[in-house]
Amino acid sequence: MKKNLLNALAVLAFSLGVSLTAEGHTYYVGNSGDNARNQVQARTSSTPWQTINHAISQSANGDSVVVLSGTYQEAILINKQIALVGDDGGSKPLLKGDGVELAIIQVSAPNVVVSNLLLEVDQASTFYGIMSSNTNVNGLLIEKNSILSSAFSGTDSCIQFQTMGIYLDHIGTSGYTIKKNIIFLKTLLHCGFGRGIRAIEGFGTIGGPSVTDSNFIGASYAIQLGEPKGGAMRIEQNHLIGRCIQLVDPVANTGTHTIQNNLLESFRPSRVVHLLEIRGVTNTGSSVLVDNNRFMQFAFYGIISSRSRNVTISNNTFTPYDTTTFISVALNTKQLTAIDATTQGAFTNSATIIGNVFNKPLNESGGGANIIVYNHNDIAGANSYSNVTIGTAASPNTFKLGVKHNILLDTNSGPSKLFPFFEEELPTAITNMSPALVDLDITNNLFELTSGTVKPCVMTFAQQAELETRLYHINDNINLGFISYL
Repeated sequence: MKKNLLNALAVLAFSLGVSLTAEGHTYYVGNSGDNARNQVQARTSSTPWQTINHAISQSANGDSVVVLSGTYQEAILINKQIALVGDDGGSKPLLKGDGVELAIIQVSAPNVVVSNLLLEVDQASTFYGIMSSNTNVNGLLIEKNSILSSAFSGTDSCIQFQTMGIYLDHIGTSGYTIKKNIIFLKTLLHCGFGRGIRAIEGFGTIGGPSVTDSNFIGASYAIQLGEPKGGAMRIEQNHLIGRCIQLVDPVANTGTHTIQNNLLESFRPSRVVHLLEIRGVTNTGSSVLVDNNRFMQFAFYGIISSRSRNVTISNNTFTPYDTTTFISVALNTKQLTAIDATTQGAFTNSATIIGNVFNKPLNESGGGANIIVYNHNDIAGANSYSNVTIGTAASPNTFKLGVKHNILLDTNSGPSKLFPFFEEELPTAITNMSPALVDLDITNNLFELTSGTVKPCVMTFAQQAELETRLYHINDNINLGFISYL
């Protein structure tokens, strides 16, 4: 009878698509534990195993390993579909690595969870907090961790550029989620990470739709993404400090990569070249949306988009640092990279810039520019720009007083040099620069003038004359394009 009942239940479960497999076990690890204990004993927090790697070796797919408060000096390899979780009953367990392996935690299996741990990365011996170089880590979830750089320097300006909080290296089309983490320095007297998160290939979500999903990340590059593959990136609700986001060469047909509802700011404005760099968005079926973010305290670039098309910059607020060098949004035909110029063939760039608020600096300086258009990779006969939209009737940009140029077309010509303010460690390819011969229509925007904020269509002659002083185009240099506003 019992056998028949089980068979009947199995058939019913199969027909409904329901698994009868038991849920995974939970095992505990503690500093006072004993690896000689058996699996049944280790399922109780009062009789844990002693080391994390031993617990993983005894686990199976679907199990959880709960790490009790304490300090663990192991290099951990997660090669099964398990959850590695810090006990939430006290302080987060501290993981320091073994001083030999490059990473404190390495992941080589799909559907892994790493949660509620404190990782201290001493860059003298360890490069990465969490890393993977496996092409199938799909379903990876990294949440609620504190990953701190801990090499003591005694100064507040040390960066170990090759070290990273999280490093996902050529992970194929794997999808991942990274949320609710802190990635920063242990103190301001410790060396910072070169990258908070670096991901080559793969796709996923960093942060999430809720404010509670936010990551707090401070590093030379907070987030650096190369060749997203398999799907679209979403970077949402994060607080980022440093060169906040770099997005490079999305693979074809990966959809719209979204950067939304983030706070991006520089910690030391004079040392941060850009808050957001978009580079090489050239492939069919891939685009970028930068929406409803706050860009703060930048002395040079807020956003720079180079050799890219289908880039939309909408509903953001830009508040620069008090310098005369800031540029809120820059477009350039030249891809900012060290690769040889011959690989940068003819290409038509495009961008849509709508609904943004361009503030004056925190302390008014009367310098800088809101939008600048460069043509630093001019190829004879090629149309460098097409469909550059600045404001629409439904979504005008608002340009505030206190800025020298609202919109500026660049006049540089001849062989290129190091890109202004760009990375000193990466000289760019030599290309031919030409004045930006692109026509722009800025009719559908709001301009704050000394007499009020108005659209060009209702400006008096005096207001038009004032606006003209804040533009730089063919009226100032015969080799430039025309910026029309009537």
